[in-house]
Amino acid sequence: MHSQNAFVTILNTIDSSDHDTMTKLANKFFSELDHVQLPIDYEPFSRRVGEFIESASRLAGIDQSICKECSLEELTELYNGEKVRFDEISKVHDEAVSTSANSSRHQQSLQEEASRVRDMFLRIENQLSCCTAETSELKTRVDVISKDMLESKKCAEEAEKTLELRLQREEELRDAKAALEQGRIQPQQ
Repeated sequence: MHSQNAFVTILNTIDSSDHDTMTKLANKFFSELDHVQLPIDYEPFSRRVGEFIESASRLAGIDQSICKECSLEELTELYNGEKVRFDEISKVHDEAVSTSANSSRHQQSLQEEASRVRDMFLRIENQLSCCTAETSELKTRVDVISKDMLESKKCAEEAEKTLELRLQREEELRDAKAALEQGRIQPQQ
């Protein structure tokens, strides 16, 4: 029992952040107890020493992570300030996420609209191409018909002149026959 108290006193003198030294010292102490082979069950004591070392190690970790020069009041103020800052950033984050989601939906909508407009543009372009080809064919047809019409008009004018000449000839022939006939009739009188 006396050696246990001495061992605990030694452990308390070691810096609690020096976890490795405390563990080595405990291992050495319990190894020596194993060699002495005392009829005492020191297993519960060994377990409590292990728990003490783990607690001391956790405490050292906590001590390292806090500002030792700060009072509890200063740390509470720091915490409250950081919590307010976190809440403000969280609000800004939520707004940014919401705005980003709205922007993504708007982008998707615009992409769909652009796709629809592209499809419509391609349909109109195809219709324009077909209409252009049809217009070209119709212009060619109009040109051919216009040429045929000019030739037909020319032929009609020539036929009209020929007919007029024929009619004039017939009239002249009639007049000549009539004059000849009259000339034949007059000498007999």
